Amino acid sequence: MWDELVWRGLVHVSTDQEALRALLAGDPITYYCGFDPTAPSLHLGNLVQLLLLRRLQLAGHKPLGLVGGSTGLIGDPRPTAERILNTRETVEEWVGRLRTQVERYLSFEGDNAARMVNNLDWTAPMSAIDFLREIGKHYRVGTMLKKDAVAARLNSDAGISYTEFSYQILQGMDFLELYRQYGCVLQTGGSDQWGNLTSGTDLIHRVEGTSAHAIGTPLITNSDGTKFGKSEGNAIWLDAEMCSPYRMYQSGWAPRMPTSSNVSGSSRSSPGRRSKSTRSSWRPNRSVVSRRSVWPSKSASPCTAKLPQPRSSRHPMHSSARAT
Repeated sequence: MWDELVWRGLVHVSTDQEALRALLAGDPITYYCGFDPTAPSLHLGNLVQLLLLRRLQLAGHKPLGLVGGSTGLIGDPRPTAERILNTRETVEEWVGRLRTQVERYLSFEGDNAARMVNNLDWTAPMSAIDFLREIGKHYRVGTMLKKDAVAARLNSDAGISYTEFSYQILQGMDFLELYRQYGCVLQTGGSDQWGNLTSGTDLIHRVEGTSAHAIGTPLITNSDGTKFGKSEGNAIWLDAEMCSPYRMYQSGWAPRMPTSSNVSGSSRSSPGRRSKSTRSSWRPNRSVVSRRSVWPSKSASPCTAKLPQPRSSRHPMHSSARAT
């Protein structure tokens, strides 16, 4: 399974590759990906995470879809400026909307049925004193200052607030809580979130004395290599009220959903034999549009984006991942 993910271009950075290969080839594991309600809809960049969630579930593993009712009240640090804090009522509404969108990409039936969780459930009851004593004591400020997003903000005119500086601790606590509740041992996320992903793996190692893993996926970028998403103001939203099917199609990047029927048995065992059409995880396809919530009457202007592509048919091993 690990080689499959690498070959499909879904891995940009990861914890130990050999450990992940063995983990994903063994008994089913529980894994998760989190989505913060900092907008009323997910966007095209989030589709990379949804595809990875689905791909791992098709392989028999058990997904947890987390919508951040608590982390959404803060927001992860952007490289340029402080986020505007939304009201609790707004965040609660957006939690419901994102949860519905995530659910469309997962199966909630069978032995590896997906489960949706909200980190507000375990964060809200915790007092500030308990948070500092039980979680905060395991973090070292020097290490936190080295995280890319934090370092970028410290070197900017805007600086960074203690609120956003603490975000990585909250995300780390999520992973620890999911490990304790569900035995979750793998977190996935965008490669620009690597510091937050490793916050959880480090915390589990410190508190529980065991290993956990993380996979950072490639970012969707513009043609000039800059990030494509809501922070940059050019998002293609998954909610069709915010971005019409016409705009999604015209962008040329409606990713193809992974299904077991896409790949023959012989191709699964030898990915390099696949035809170009079955290798591609990123091609216009109605399956993505069919998972969007509503169909608006108005269309929008086209836009462009650059998504990760599968590796060559020769299937180079680990060419897109780097161990840390």
